[in-house]
Parts: sequence; C-alpha cells; structure tokens
Amino acid sequence: MAAGRCRGGGIGRALMGFAEQAALRQGCRALFVDSYADVLPFYAALGYAPHGSVLVKKELTSGAG
Repeated sequence: MAAGRCRGGGIGRALMGFAEQAALRQGCRALFVDSYADVLPFYAALGYAPHGSVLVKKELTSGAG
C-alpha cells in the first residue's frame, strides 16, 4: 500500500502493471489481491473486480475471551 502522500502519483499503477506482466510471463491467468475496501476503486480502475470472501481479523490480547 502506498502512503497517503504518495498516492495519486502512479506508483501503485506501475507496481500492479509490473506484477501483471511478471505473472503473464510465468503463465498465470489471473491475479488475486488482498485489499482494503477503501481502495477498491483503485483496483476497479485497473480492471479488477470483487471476488470471493471477506477477510476478517481479531486482535488478540492476553486473557481476552
């Protein structure tokens, strides 16, 4: 994820393009990206669509039930 001050400069788009080209060279036919909901528009602009389940998380602390 790009830091807030770095967003909008094309770094993410370039990195995704690099990853896609590397995957194609390896014979991959699809990419799956774990992302935050607030940046889904970024991926949609690159042609990605929601797929599958939602990832959930719980922070654990000692003694928590």
